[in-house]
Amino acid sequence: MPMPMPINIPGPTCYPDDAAFSDAALRQQRQRLTPHRNAHSSFDNSSVSLAGRSAASVGSGVSRRFDALKSIATLTFVACVMSAAAPAFAQDNAAATASTVGTGLASSPALATPVVSASEATSPVVATPPSELYGALYRDVELAHIYADSKTFADMVPTSDPQQIVALYQQQRGQAGFDLKQFVAQHFILPSRSTKAFVSDPNQNVTQHIDTLWNVLRRDPDANPSQWSSLLPLPHSYVVPGDRFDEIYYWDSYFIMLGLQQSGREDLLNDELNNFATLIDRYGHIPNGNRTYYLSRSQPPFFAQMVRLAAEKGGDQVYLKYQPELEKEYAYWTDEGATLKPGQAYRHRVKLPDGTLMNRYWDDRAAPRDESYREDVVTAQQMPQRDAGELW
Repeated sequence: MPMPMPINIPGPTCYPDDAAFSDAALRQQRQRLTPHRNAHSSFDNSSVSLAGRSAASVGSGVSRRFDALKSIATLTFVACVMSAAAPAFAQDNAAATASTVGTGLASSPALATPVVSASEATSPVVATPPSELYGALYRDVELAHIYADSKTFADMVPTSDPQQIVALYQQQRGQAGFDLKQFVAQHFILPSRSTKAFVSDPNQNVTQHIDTLWNVLRRDPDANPSQWSSLLPLPHSYVVPGDRFDEIYYWDSYFIMLGLQQSGREDLLNDELNNFATLIDRYGHIPNGNRTYYLSRSQPPFFAQMVRLAAEKGGDQVYLKYQPELEKEYAYWTDEGATLKPGQAYRHRVKLPDGTLMNRYWDDRAAPRDESYREDVVTAQQMPQRDAGELW
């Protein structure tokens, strides 16, 4: 599920509160961003900077590529969380590992057929959050508190082109007797959630209960989605947290996959992995969850750990299979890291005063979250001393 607050770890962490990262400094960094997220999320293998790619090759063949890809699997995750006792490890290990990655990948043959097809790698929906599609209409609906849960309207699907609906709203909103709730009901529908009758069996032990729940929480591939839906359709089956969260969430899914592995559900584990590979190929990274309003942010990078899980049974070929996606996620999390000076931050990268490079939580949109819109606006109003954009 969405991670609301940074993880507090003693010493150097992913989310520093050093004076160098004051609101003013962060605001200045945010201004460096281009208006559109996609300008930062289009990757190809030639543009991935792995620090040691230009180093002289010390080996060749597939085995060296295995080692390199396993290094990515370690580095991508370890770069995010460090212990207070080893700040130098973050820097030195990153450099050494990146060098191994660079030489290993540069010296081995090209991959076979990609795991994600060209059609699957193309977004089937307009990758714009509802708050941007509908503008003032979205804000008015959320602040009117028509629905108890802000996520309800964020997940609704328009019955026609959003531009037409917005134009109608502008025409009708000032008319006598205009009813906002009725307007929404006329132009939007709430997709029915997949519900499966389930009653716990008191005769089952915990393991049997969990094994039963996999099929209860399993969702079929998303077929024939509306191009204006906020749901980012997935080509394979997936497991959801349940209740109001009827979509996948990034780091939740890693722990779900640990359970699937213990239950012998390699079929669902591989489906989950292929879905995340699809998201990386479509959008350049794995968003917080498969909704358009999650595209501007991610969660701790567990994709490499997911690949490692699959490799425990599938062998080293699994690392080769997901090499393009491993590289793209690595590039997403290390964006601009090499150009930062001590005390600077850019998107997910932070360089501490001692030169240690670290990662942090980051949202490219300085705006209320679609799924918690009203709550975010109210929070900003209650804290006038804080810049609203930075607070969000």
